[in-house]
Amino acid sequence: MNYKVIIKIFSISLLILVFSCRKQIPEPIGKSFGSGLTVINDNFNGKDIVVVGNEGLQLLVAFERRLEDGTLLEMQKTSALSIPAICEDQEGNNWDIYGLCVFGPRLGEKLPLLHSSQGFYFAFNSIYNGVEIYMGGDVDPPAPVLDENEWLIDEEFVFAIGGFDGIPAVEEAHFEIFRSRDFLVDPFHVSNEDRITVVKIGDEVRGYPHNILTRHEIVNDVINGIPICINFCPLTATGYVWERGSNTYGVSGLLYNNNLLMYDRDTESLWSQVLGRSVWGDQQSAEPVHIRTFETTFDTFQIMYDFQAKVMTQETGFQFSYEGNPYDQYNSVDEFLLFPTSYQDNRLLNKERVIGIEIEGECKVYPYSAFN
Repeated sequence: MNYKVIIKIFSISLLILVFSCRKQIPEPIGKSFGSGLTVINDNFNGKDIVVVGNEGLQLLVAFERRLEDGTLLEMQKTSALSIPAICEDQEGNNWDIYGLCVFGPRLGEKLPLLHSSQGFYFAFNSIYNGVEIYMGGDVDPPAPVLDENEWLIDEEFVFAIGGFDGIPAVEEAHFEIFRSRDFLVDPFHVSNEDRITVVKIGDEVRGYPHNILTRHEIVNDVINGIPICINFCPLTATGYVWERGSNTYGVSGLLYNNNLLMYDRDTESLWSQVLGRSVWGDQQSAEPVHIRTFETTFDTFQIMYDFQAKVMTQETGFQFSYEGNPYDQYNSVDEFLLFPTSYQDNRLLNKERVIGIEIEGECKVYPYSAFN
């Protein structure tokens, strides 16, 4: 055997060794993940709804399932497509995680949006003075007596932890494509287990990592020409996305039942995050337009979008450390709440993760455990 043959054999062996040691790039989420979803067709407070999710993927979304033309859809797990398609109906339509029909005769139609969010059980239970629990019944606590000339909420359970903008909102968010980073040289700033809020407007998908949102709570952004407000409360683990028009929102330093009270900079009215309306000031009773969004882990997010979606960076304009979650200890102690709440019960643990759905002032929660 001459030396050229030996060199070729050595080179091939070296290549095999190098590629066998490379970190495997995850494949996009496939049909097996779609088959792992749980689909619940339900009726709550006069509305026909569908809730879809998977506890392992840390993914829950909810929509109305009666269309504007009166058609009632009976949903089941999608059999042909993979996530972000999540369910299909009796007509053969496949609907994605934003409630958009991505395949079938109703291609391009949208399921009506629900006012919903993932979060801790106590957040919804205290703010709505008792909730209905899926497979767990209802309660009928006494309603608080309020002076509606002053507040739309029980002022006794409003507490101050600071002043306006004591926690600074992000006014100019920056983004990068996940795949564009050389991870061997410069690791990504979001870990796989971190949670992330995902927004899609048009063809633009953006992810807002919770390791940033926990420090700022509000991001005023613009996607495809639409000004939006991403708001997240780390004490209740609830997050929503609103249209904001020409207005911007800031953190007021006030909490209601431990949940974020925002203020708008045009009128300085106060807005309850979970209630989704202004509760004090010139805008009292006004409700924002909600934007379709969902929350999951960064691990699920990056595989779902094959590393191509934009992720908010740490270029926020502030010299903050965004390492880890400063609320880890708070999250791990179920009995520990920062301030008293107007209502509590022990049907679920305070900090059990649920998705809460509000319809006409009533709230129902679906525990993660129903989607395992």
